[in-house]
Amino acid sequence: MAKLTVNIADGSIEIEGDEKFILTAFSDVRNALKELEGTKPIKPNASQADPTPPVDTPSGQVTAQKPKASSSKSSSGSKKPQPMLNANLDLSGLDDFVKRYKPIKNTERILVFAAFLRDVLKISPCPSDDIYSCFHGMKSEMKIPVAFQKNMNDTKSEGYVEYSKLSEIRIPTMGENQLVIMAKKAAEA
Repeated sequence: MAKLTVNIADGSIEIEGDEKFILTAFSDVRNALKELEGTKPIKPNASQADPTPPVDTPSGQVTAQKPKASSSKSSSGSKKPQPMLNANLDLSGLDDFVKRYKPIKNTERILVFAAFLRDVLKISPCPSDDIYSCFHGMKSEMKIPVAFQKNMNDTKSEGYVEYSKLSEIRIPTMGENQLVIMAKKAAEA
């Protein structure tokens, strides 16, 4: 009987079973952790040496520890795509356009920026870089989201925008309906 214990900042996972089961569980846990970090999981095969093999302890336990991440990771080593500023956008009418809707949340702001790009600048579908550029153009009025990609995903989850690629963002019917609601509320205020 073997035992696998993983304690990543006391997330604690303990599994007991035969050695083959434990090695499989260890591989699954390691791959799941790598997926959470945004890295591609390693699929072990017979010809590939395991870089973090489990260690047998005198008591018969099989323990594995995740290697510590290097603290000298540069910001350019980030796995998520970072938005780029499009300095060629004419954002001169953006402030007035945004005031017609008075968006409060970032999901609403992204929707309004997509509408501005479509209706005023005639960019449809629009890329996420242009939406990011709108945040940058309004930085004196609102904060640029630190988690920009998460905000894009949240906006898509709410049904305000749709895309399969971040370079092709469109406003579906649900987004159009939200724009009407926001315009009515802003006019009443």
